[in-house]
Amino acid sequence: MKRNWLQTASILLGATLILLLVFAVQLSAVTAYHDGTVPLPNDYRNWFHVGSKSISAEAATTLGLPAEVFGETFDAVFANPVALNDLRSGNRPFREGASFVAPFFALNHPVDGLDATGDLMFTAVMFKDSEHFADTGGWGFTAYTPDRQPITELQDSCFACHEAQAADNDFVFSTLTERAVSAVPASDNGVFLPPDYREMYWRGAKVIRPEAATALGLPPEIFGNTFDSIYLNQEALGALGSESRPFPVGSLFVADFHQAAFPIDGLAAEGADGFTAVMLKGAAGTGDDSSTGDWKFEAFSADGTPLSDLRPACVSCHASQAANDYVFSGAPQ
Repeated sequence: MKRNWLQTASILLGATLILLLVFAVQLSAVTAYHDGTVPLPNDYRNWFHVGSKSISAEAATTLGLPAEVFGETFDAVFANPVALNDLRSGNRPFREGASFVAPFFALNHPVDGLDATGDLMFTAVMFKDSEHFADTGGWGFTAYTPDRQPITELQDSCFACHEAQAADNDFVFSTLTERAVSAVPASDNGVFLPPDYREMYWRGAKVIRPEAATALGLPPEIFGNTFDSIYLNQEALGALGSESRPFPVGSLFVADFHQAAFPIDGLAAEGADGFTAVMLKGAAGTGDDSSTGDWKFEAFSADGTPLSDLRPACVSCHASQAANDYVFSGAPQ
């Protein structure tokens, strides 16, 4: 009987703790909404990366955006699972709980013809909660400084912009065009293309025009006018963050190359599918080439076909980064 009493007490205690946890989460959400802000999620860089674009001051003005805020920025847009499902299905309006996060980085030009992500400038969040945000189309809008402090003066202008230019898509700018990546077989060296790579950690992006490709020692006929986004798995992310070298076995980098689209002067965005390059850290002595250590390389076409004839170009390019274990990426922001 004593044992049964202890078991009952343990179950009741566990249930109480669960209720307290749920209450705390709900209270946190209500507190966040009290001043009209929505929280900035910690894990959004592992949400689905919808797309990116580089925005010059000229392009910001053309788009009706304040050039002093959005000019000379490079953005990325991430969708949580609810928003992603609705993007894929075409469901409108978006369901409650849908959320988008868009960090805006300084637009850098390390060489002529290259747009790259620089320092984080601010991060914009929109969250669907029709009850709390009925006056702004059911969406809450908040922008944050790099140290996660709300920028309250931008809240009204965020909705005004979305209302003026995206009211016909439930106030959301993003649309979704996905390449069909499913069950892509590994190449003959064991390198594979993860079907969910756009939900791996997004490291950054760049736009490579032909003159930049030449300056970087890349074949302009392959890399000219491409839009490149970099993704990495948790093993690679951990090593980047700790600056531990060499990278552990299993580290994976994916470089997604789209054709660069220039819809208006000064704006570059992801266009049609191009190809996707993958590098995988193998066990000692299993790399493709002694000049790049234990890394294996493969590129895949838009339909998933291995492009093994590009391997030598991958090897020769990454050989220049021997000091960083043949990886171009630095510590994540």
